[in-house]
Amino acid sequence: MLLILRQSLILSGVAVLAGVWSYPATGCADEGVGLRPSVTTRGVYGGVPTQILDRGHLLDDYGINAVWMGSGSLSRERVAVLKDEGAQVYAEFNTMHDVSYLKDHPDAAPVGVDGKPCPPAADWQGICPTHPGYREARMAAFRKALTDYEIDGIWLDYHHAHASWERAEPILPETCFCKRCLAQFEQEAGVDLPDQATSELAKLLLGAKHDDWVRWRCGVFTDWVRQFRSIRDDVRPKALLGSFVCPWTEEEYDGALRAKLAIDLKAQAEFLDVFSPMPYHVRFGYEDDPAWISRQVAWLGKHLGIEGKPGDRLKIWPIVQLSDWGLPVSAQQVETVVDHGSRPPATGLTIYSWDGLAKSPEKLERLGNAYCALRPVAQGVGRNGLPAAIAPAFQPPARFANDLGPYTSPLRFDDGRPVRDAADWQKRRQEILKTWHSAMGAWPTLIEHPEIEVLGSERRENVTQHQVRLPVASDRTVNGYLLVPDGKGPFPAALVVFYEPETAIGRGKEGRDFAWQLARRGFVTLSIGFDPRVIDTGKSEIKIQPLSYLAYVAANAYNALASRPEVDPKRVGVLGHSYGGKWAMFAACLYDKFACGVWSDPGVAFDEARGNVNYWEPWYLGWDPDQTRKPGLISKERPRLGAYKQLFESGHDLHELQALMAPRPFLVSGGAEDTPKRWQALNHVVAVNRFLGVEDRVAMTNRPAHSPTAQSNEQIYLFLESVLKPKSKPED
Repeated sequence: MLLILRQSLILSGVAVLAGVWSYPATGCADEGVGLRPSVTTRGVYGGVPTQILDRGHLLDDYGINAVWMGSGSLSRERVAVLKDEGAQVYAEFNTMHDVSYLKDHPDAAPVGVDGKPCPPAADWQGICPTHPGYREARMAAFRKALTDYEIDGIWLDYHHAHASWERAEPILPETCFCKRCLAQFEQEAGVDLPDQATSELAKLLLGAKHDDWVRWRCGVFTDWVRQFRSIRDDVRPKALLGSFVCPWTEEEYDGALRAKLAIDLKAQAEFLDVFSPMPYHVRFGYEDDPAWISRQVAWLGKHLGIEGKPGDRLKIWPIVQLSDWGLPVSAQQVETVVDHGSRPPATGLTIYSWDGLAKSPEKLERLGNAYCALRPVAQGVGRNGLPAAIAPAFQPPARFANDLGPYTSPLRFDDGRPVRDAADWQKRRQEILKTWHSAMGAWPTLIEHPEIEVLGSERRENVTQHQVRLPVASDRTVNGYLLVPDGKGPFPAALVVFYEPETAIGRGKEGRDFAWQLARRGFVTLSIGFDPRVIDTGKSEIKIQPLSYLAYVAANAYNALASRPEVDPKRVGVLGHSYGGKWAMFAACLYDKFACGVWSDPGVAFDEARGNVNYWEPWYLGWDPDQTRKPGLISKERPRLGAYKQLFESGHDLHELQALMAPRPFLVSGGAEDTPKRWQALNHVVAVNRFLGVEDRVAMTNRPAHSPTAQSNEQIYLFLESVLKPKSKPED
């Protein structure tokens, strides 16, 4: 039902150990953007972000917690989808731009200085603000939107006199000089107008009587806002009333904000809750000066006395441009635009517009990372003694709670018998190990005490970094780095695996320096790595699938670490990103001396639609002694081979391996490959842990894209600290 709804939305164009856990006796980030806790609203404008949802992601993975859509696009189903995501839903309401009304009511057109109806100002057609029928119709539509839908707020849009100002060179005609406006001006302003032609009266009103004329016109538009507020208070008093407003100061364009657009910000502020200025920097000609955004927002705050403090009644939530409109907005500007749009006094931010963002995966990824960087990492202790920052990761989102997907239960033997007790689970566990080792090849005997040879040492802050060499298989010795923190051990430890050992110590791509960051936090870390494509199973004496070989290598690296006097052998985890995540996952699952595992976006379930979840490749599980396949997605020309073919076609999947972790904890740091939809597989591992009488052993965090972020890495470190560091005793 939900999939059908989302398809319809697209078609409609809307936009451990002694620390936190104890085991039962079972035998087993960004440029320019930083933390801004005051910015509590992070939105997108233009409809339901179905492209995010249909990928299995949550809006929260992108830091999005608010969505604006046109009031005409509202439906109960769309609102429900967004509410299920935990998002605030805001409607955009067109006040003075309902062009369809003019078809049957041509007298509602604004009149220019020549006494004739004004043509559209570029692509924008305004309405006479004193037309009683039009005002009545818009107020009725406003009331209906608030009555019919459980929205959290409604934003006035196009609430200004006839003009086109969303451009570098605005079109600002003088209006409205219809007989109705002139008569109302006379009555309400107390000004007697001579009996002259419209053109002569316009000269008078734009000359000697200009101040009176401007004051009255601003009052008319403010009175609309007053009436909107009254309806809001009557129908849905807890909903916010906001307004999308021109970003100009009152001095720009010779005071056009008041004189031409009839916008009196201070007067309207009495009735509004939120101002959303629209500093579209590229559209307004500031493509090379995105700091213009924060300058305009700062002026508005000063003008209205809004400081961006929690107690402020009035708020500023700018809407900034990331979509192309006329000129393109480069993806490289995303972080800068978010930075300037979220500076004080802003306490919220939304993006124009979703349909443009959805067409640019790079912009969307950058926006997600920037939004996530704004929000603070929760501090303190959360549910069941877990760190508050990661406690939510141990529970699937509501959309995937109790969703077991197409996967078979690990709590059933291969012959279909259910696992009935702990003794049965031990038998089932051995059955899973036998199945996978039979397909991948049996491990050779482990190296019991592999010696770590120190080749050189250097000091880095509170850490001694050793360049080392160690044997990890009978056919392989690897170089790596052993990092030891200052202080008295034994310390918890982590094995970090990747293509090479330098990245993890900070000499590679940003955001992947796991070994270095953990060492700074009091962990002994060992960083090793090599490209899996150098594993030549055909020529090696170790005839096992490369991914199993990597797990075997990691097991020997564990033995090397555990033999060190500064390491507590019961507190050693294994961590990796991408390829390293696959490696770390197989290592932790197949070798139960690892106390825990952290796997960053490896693909935790077989998925032949995702090119990076490529377990079928010969350097992972697809090695075949008789055939060699070309790399790439599974196809007729690139068939399944090796252990992957045997396991996949007989219905096995990675959740069976992950079940071997129970009751040891693990964290999936998900990105592009491991979206929240992977909970369908992980829920089976949760079920195994519950069967064994434990909770909070399976966790997943999510980010927009494959690359780690500062926030996702912080969650990794907090997880490992919680699992591998003893829990301190509370102070008396």
